[in-house]
Amino acid sequence: MNCASIAVDLLHALGWPLASRGPSDRLRAWLAIPAKAFTEGRLASARTAYEYLTEDRTRLMPAAAFEEAAFGLLQLARGARGAEDGTLARMLAEDIEALVGVRLPQIPSSRAWGTWPAANPREYMNCLPADPADLQVIPVPPRPFPEELRDSDLLPPPPRRSTWPIALWTVTGILPLALAAGFLWRAIRGGRR
Repeated sequence: MNCASIAVDLLHALGWPLASRGPSDRLRAWLAIPAKAFTEGRLASARTAYEYLTEDRTRLMPAAAFEEAAFGLLQLARGARGAEDGTLARMLAEDIEALVGVRLPQIPSSRAWGTWPAANPREYMNCLPADPADLQVIPVPPRPFPEELRDSDLLPPPPRRSTWPIALWTVTGILPLALAAGFLWRAIRGGRR
């Protein structure tokens, strides 16, 4: 649940589903599990890599979400509405002239200035520094939704998408082998330094 997915899901719930761009690369996602297990020695990294690469790019990348929203507004301005469009899409189509003059301010934050948002995982990876030590990570503690505000009819969260691939890689023996080989590789490299 990043900023793009929250906005895209909200628009969908209000009746304006943005077009889906689909996942980045399912094959690379499957291969990322043993690769991350080898290089980092942690299943958490493998899970995260798989889930990012299999997530819909419209929900994952703010640039993709913005592009799909802008294209959707142009379609609404031309009178082209989809069969799944609901109340919000109808209201936007009726008031499209008012939307032309809307200015959305950028809220100041302590976030470092960048160039432009990435539209896909490859573009994102190309923006990262070559040396992982130069990567600036600001830890954010989890903020669970308060139980007293949770509706009683909400479904429990679904199982993580990475559970099945991790189980399959484990049963085939590839994941334990990747973890063991990665541990040995890191131990050998650490001993040489």
